[in-house]
Amino acid sequence: MAAARFTLNSVRNFLGTLLIPKRTVQIMSASRVGAEEQPTSPPPGLLKVLECNPKRLKRIKFLGELFKANGFELRIAGGAVRDIIRGKEPKDIDFATTARPEQSLEIVKKHEDLLRIIVTTAGQRHGTVAVKFKETEIDFKRIKLSHNHQDSQQSTVTAQEQVKAKKQAEPEYDDESPYEITTLRCDKLTDGRHAEVEFINDWHKDAERRDLTINAMFLTLDDGRLIDYFGGESDLMEGVVRFVGDADTRVKEDYLRILRFFRFWSRYGRGRRPDEATIQVLRDNLAGLSQISGERIWQEIKKTLSHLPCHDVFELMLNLRVFDYAGLHDENLKDYDEYTKKVLDEVKVVEDNIQRYYREILEPKSRSNPQDQTIKRLEEFIPVMLFAAAVQTDTLCLNAYSRVKFSNLERDFILYIIENRNKSVPLDSFKFQLAMSAVPERPATFRRMLAYLISKGLFEFIDALKEWKVPKFPIGGKIVAELVKERKLPPVKTKEILESVKFKWATDGYNSDEAKLKLWIEEELDRVAVSTSGR
Repeated sequence: MAAARFTLNSVRNFLGTLLIPKRTVQIMSASRVGAEEQPTSPPPGLLKVLECNPKRLKRIKFLGELFKANGFELRIAGGAVRDIIRGKEPKDIDFATTARPEQSLEIVKKHEDLLRIIVTTAGQRHGTVAVKFKETEIDFKRIKLSHNHQDSQQSTVTAQEQVKAKKQAEPEYDDESPYEITTLRCDKLTDGRHAEVEFINDWHKDAERRDLTINAMFLTLDDGRLIDYFGGESDLMEGVVRFVGDADTRVKEDYLRILRFFRFWSRYGRGRRPDEATIQVLRDNLAGLSQISGERIWQEIKKTLSHLPCHDVFELMLNLRVFDYAGLHDENLKDYDEYTKKVLDEVKVVEDNIQRYYREILEPKSRSNPQDQTIKRLEEFIPVMLFAAAVQTDTLCLNAYSRVKFSNLERDFILYIIENRNKSVPLDSFKFQLAMSAVPERPATFRRMLAYLISKGLFEFIDALKEWKVPKFPIGGKIVAELVKERKLPPVKTKEILESVKFKWATDGYNSDEAKLKLWIEEELDRVAVSTSGR
């Protein structure tokens, strides 16, 4: 039986499984929604999945009819197709179109009263135009034609209506993700990372240049039909992650696809190991990862480790030494097999504890308090918690930090794991760390502790720390700064003195009286005076 799957986008996904059920929505024919019709009839075919969000469905149909009225086709592409096949509403929806980039831009510009148009330099290079809808009612009767079609067809919008629309208050954009509309293309020239593209109007050729079969599917907007040239649907159903066409060719076109393969295997593979031929292709092309920016490598690793359980994926990545390209190459490591076993043992413990914490603590809490942000805050740390298992020394952590540019918060957490990996840390020690941290830094300190305690399975410590009110340190920095100035000591010593006194206060149980605090401050001032006078 396949292992249960857990994703961070939803606790419910974790508690259930990612075993993909047989499709319950049959592909059916339905009357086309015309440009002058409101899409009030049930959506056809696989688009029924979107019935739960009528506003979004209406926007999708509007874009489809807008491009159709101008002589082009628009289809849903990419990850949204995978989600819809699996009966899930997609988080983001992207489109592919037969319109050239300049034609897409011209078409959407006719509806700037309804759409915010987003064009980036990278988007222009790949033929992508993005749009966001304003919070206003969509009127299908007002679909406008591009200049190419206005010579032969008359717009349904009169000049009077246009003037009236401009006088109306500008509506706000909602928080929905932009819809990206990308022209069909093929790769003319590739260098292992970037491609020189040619815009085309051939759906099969566009699918052919994509990386994996599960990413090479389209969904029509008229009748909700799945367009699947390479068996992506059956691969998705069976947990097969497979390159389109020749695997070696696909990887050499863009070496980032090595990491993308692991990411999609982690999410959709359901414990099914890739075939040996594919593994050999990945192994043969690993050196190509040196061409990939560190930031992008880290981004893909985090996405890969965001889907639990990922023990099998982690194991293959270790065996192929993928993490060497994330800064974890250790020339002094004598026994890689022993290192691998140690890391995988830790990964198993960490992911088991994470899943148990979600199951026993967070999932019941989310039902009783849907607004609780604990899940969201923890999600960001889970990939780091797992990656930390592979980082056994401070030196490796700093190497990885230099290579993949993870955040200071992520770096500090990994260093914290390394420092406390083999320790039995008492509850009072965590309280001490919280009390010693500066007030602005305390939330980050607590998040680091939370992730560490979850990884160790010390859930009872978490509750105790949440209930504990951190004592307020009674001495302010301004007071110490004035005393430093009076004694004509270097101002930079203020923080050092303050931290030393605070340490003594915390060690004394957080309730030192005024006499003790004054004595400690005088002792520190004297110490600094002696040390600075001897220079």
